[in-house]
Amino acid sequence: EEPLVKGLLLRQGKLMLVAKEKTGKSVLAMQLAFCLATKHSFLGLDIPNAERVLYLAGESTHYDWQNRFKCMSNYLPIPDNMLFFRLASFHILNSASGRTELAAIGKELEPKLTIIDPIYAHMFGAMKDDEPSTEFVKSLNYYTETTGSAVLLVHHSHRDFYTNTGQKVVQESTQSYFGSFVWAAWPDLTLGLQAAGKGKTVLKASVPRRSVGLPTEGQELVFVQPNPLWMVNYRGLSSIEETVLTIVKRHGIKEVAKIVAASDNGEDRLEQSGVYNAMRKLENEGWLN
Repeated sequence: EEPLVKGLLLRQGKLMLVAKEKTGKSVLAMQLAFCLATKHSFLGLDIPNAERVLYLAGESTHYDWQNRFKCMSNYLPIPDNMLFFRLASFHILNSASGRTELAAIGKELEPKLTIIDPIYAHMFGAMKDDEPSTEFVKSLNYYTETTGSAVLLVHHSHRDFYTNTGQKVVQESTQSYFGSFVWAAWPDLTLGLQAAGKGKTVLKASVPRRSVGLPTEGQELVFVQPNPLWMVNYRGLSSIEETVLTIVKRHGIKEVAKIVAASDNGEDRLEQSGVYNAMRKLENEGWLN
């Protein structure tokens, strides 16, 4: 049987994405949802078939998520009835009612991938405690067995901590789980994001328990606006250079000035000086030819 994402996710697979706050976890998870729903490659990995996706969101407001989806759909238009989005206000998955409710939603919508972002917003109890964590995982296993859906969990890693001499203790993101051992034991494969400079991150992968292959270890990703998207940094460009190049290739040079102006009041502002410096570099290096 063909995987959902070649080299990454099997059907009924268990995937976890781990990173610190504000590192782009949700953007990457949402990008996977869009790619699977549209049969668009994900970070260079082939997707054999377009499949339905259910996204359960537990952070930010409905307006924030609508805006994110609208921006990403400019690049990856979604066909009708392929991507379903729900806020997490009532999906408490380590309870009997939550388990039943999630299974009912899955049977109704028949997704092949369900994304839960993040874990803590969908459970009662402390994530460091084994009992509530185990009940959560039991709900996921029941859900997969009854619906056939793969599951992606989005999870926060530990905060940095220091020795008594002030030395930072470095933790690999795929090993820096927050909470019970259950979260490390559940997935077939864990992906981690580690910041690598402004607008860049490094993708790390744990050794999988199932034969899915691995994304390139240490693969650098660059954050591209205004979609927003993570892209594999094959070209060695900065985040703003990759953004400008993407806009030019898709819309033409004239569109760059419009997008700079439109982003002036946005949270992720594209500064004019940086854009024009990027334009000059791209032109000098032949990227705009």
